[in-house]
Amino acid sequence: MIKWSQQRGSEDVMAVGSINYIAAAVFTLPAFLIYNPIPVSTGALWTGASLGSCYFIGYLLVIRAIHAVGASTTSVVSVLSILMPIVAAAMFFEEIPTTLQSAGIGLALASLLMIGGNRQPTKCDESSEVLPIDESSTTAGWIVPAVLVSFFLVCGVIRMAQDAFNHVSDASQQTAFCLVAFTIASIPSLFVLLRNRRWPTSMEWGTGVLLGLSNVLQTYFILRALEHLAGYIVFTLASGGSILLTTAVATGLMGERLNRRTQIGIAMAVVALVLLRWLPA
Repeated sequence: MIKWSQQRGSEDVMAVGSINYIAAAVFTLPAFLIYNPIPVSTGALWTGASLGSCYFIGYLLVIRAIHAVGASTTSVVSVLSILMPIVAAAMFFEEIPTTLQSAGIGLALASLLMIGGNRQPTKCDESSEVLPIDESSTTAGWIVPAVLVSFFLVCGVIRMAQDAFNHVSDASQQTAFCLVAFTIASIPSLFVLLRNRRWPTSMEWGTGVLLGLSNVLQTYFILRALEHLAGYIVFTLASGGSILLTTAVATGLMGERLNRRTQIGIAMAVVALVLLRWLPA
């Protein structure tokens, strides 16, 4: 949806993202009031606050990443961030991958080196003030990798916060966790809307609300899945589907073209995710 908004050029992607988090907080509030027990646990507070902070920062980075390397490659960087919660779960929660699953982790890391080569022109909003890249600058070659690495790390922390909640708080606190996360993300989002000094268009409202709803559902289903399965299974299964869907939409409907190096990198990433998912622990 971010890529689509950038291609249209008539919507402010920052306004869309801001509406997204505000809408997500509004969607979560009724469920919290009805189902969540009081008081809210400390674990739900600190994991939710960590998630919400990274949500907003991650949105700033994803805008620039999609502009720089396209939606397909950005999606791969995002899903490969599952490496961080896998390592953290092994260190702190004793979710230990097998030797072959570790090989899959290594293959996933190698794929990161391959996908960084896809720099395709896109029809995004060149006036964006988020992490602008001056293509004529001698330092521009460093900016894109820095954005991708930062995006990778932030996405990893997002997944770690979701997994950590499952270990430090009761499942009954899920709506509190979500509400804290989206409320934290909506605070800077509100400042962004006020800074624009204009009322968002109907298309920005509609896109932002749909994105917010999808964020709520995605977070909820991830938490429910983590109740029954190890983190490296949940995140890798979701990630493989995300890569395939995003790549299909970006290349089939939005006209992205991937060079051979990126195609090989995506294939390596999918194989790595299959290894991580299907080999029994």
